[in-house]
Amino acid sequence: KRNVSRFCVNVEGSYKELSQYSSQDWKYKFYIIFDDEEGQDADDILNEWYLIISNSILDPNHGLFMKTAGDHITYMPNPLSYYNKNYLEYFKFIGHFIGKVIFDKKYMNCYFTHIFYKYIIDKPIDFTDMKLIDLEFYKKLVRLLENDIQQLGLNLTFSLDVNEFGVNKTIELIENENITGSIKQQINSFLEGFYEIIPKYLISIFNEQELQLLISDLPHVDVEDLKPNN
Repeated sequence: KRNVSRFCVNVEGSYKELSQYSSQDWKYKFYIIFDDEEGQDADDILNEWYLIISNSILDPNHGLFMKTAGDHITYMPNPLSYYNKNYLEYFKFIGHFIGKVIFDKKYMNCYFTHIFYKYIIDKPIDFTDMKLIDLEFYKKLVRLLENDIQQLGLNLTFSLDVNEFGVNKTIELIENENITGSIKQQINSFLEGFYEIIPKYLISIFNEQELQLLISDLPHVDVEDLKPNN
């Protein structure tokens, strides 16, 4: 049992209070105490807290996440989040929070980009994932795949000769630099926190679609199902 006070109604307040918690503390049941609101159902208050913090994490004023340009619905870490003081600590906290969402069989009222789920389950990213992130960049990649680079007149330099290395491998290097390079630190900090609650070897049994449902649509899934059958 861990009591969490009412002032934790946004990501800053929750971070300040919960940053002192160990990874084991995060696995205890939280009891949210709202001042002058005695008598309310504890589960209802806890559900409300999860939704409040979910909304606060995504609040554009905090600059931690942004809507993807491809669909303007799903969210991904904001490459400019470094303007937020202690942004890496915030992302580790968010990793703890989303891990606990799954652990407590709760949910968030939002969806993240396809690539974000793939990072969590440690699944390789391919160039088609770029379509929902940066459509124009994706079109350029497709153009490179469908045409002879020499005929396009592009002055490109790769670490190895394209003919020896293979076009698909070259594209992989381009896309990972475009995506991972800008949010690598944020992703790493998030995963550090998340894996302290839900270990990688457990969450990796799911695909990205299943993980999306675990976080956003299936609060009834038992965390015991995450454990392998021995």
